[in-house]
Amino acid sequence: MTAVLLALLAQGASAPVPLQPLAQQVRILENALAYLGQPLGPEDHERINRAIAGSDEAAGAAEIEALLDRHVLLIVEVNPESRVKVTAGAARTELVEGGTRLFLVKVLNEAGVTAPLTVQSPNSGRTSTPSWASQSSAEPAVTLTPEDVRERWADIALYQKPPMREKLTGLGLEYQILQVASRDRGKRSAQIGFSVGQGTQDIGFRNDVMILFDALPAHPVTLRIRDESGQPALASLLVRDGVGRIYPSPAKRLAPDFPFQ
Repeated sequence: MTAVLLALLAQGASAPVPLQPLAQQVRILENALAYLGQPLGPEDHERINRAIAGSDEAAGAAEIEALLDRHVLLIVEVNPESRVKVTAGAARTELVEGGTRLFLVKVLNEAGVTAPLTVQSPNSGRTSTPSWASQSSAEPAVTLTPEDVRERWADIALYQKPPMREKLTGLGLEYQILQVASRDRGKRSAQIGFSVGQGTQDIGFRNDVMILFDALPAHPVTLRIRDESGQPALASLLVRDGVGRIYPSPAKRLAPDFPFQ
């Protein structure tokens, strides 16, 4: 075994998984992250290529796991009885005010479950009541309190549209994409839990964990677009930061700014 594989086993990583299905899943993950505007870096991509092309499949799978673990916010363990336990990963808990950041969720699926993975958080949800929910009443009932609005500072969701999938594959190790959007700036905490169906919570309420985030402040940017004659004009702009992330996140755009534009 290589040093990487030995180190992972010592840290309690997943049981060895076949390289071929893991590699195929990671390619899909790479495509999804790129589509969502937060691609893996070129160095990570090259390391994945080398791990897949290597002759030692166990070492290759361990190398991929070690690489992706740096981006993992939460680890979901499904034990042989299909009970779910959640622990924090190694990813930096950095967000941006008014924006979305993507993280990986690592799923250690000892039970081979193929049910949908779902995420829940009391800090994520509506902060207003839509008109269709008021039953056309002139004085709709109050369903949200100021405390609800204060606590629901985030939008937390798994990205499970193609090329990703809603249901787990049953492989012992797989990754899903978690989207975390922040309304606020500064330190904010969120209780985040997962399940794979009713009654799958682990004994002792270990199916959720509290994560402390740091949301960086957003800054207004004024753009004045003019043509060669100095007249106002239309333009298409692609805004990226120093690590290749697109702003705003294509997954969280609202009409008429559609994600395919």
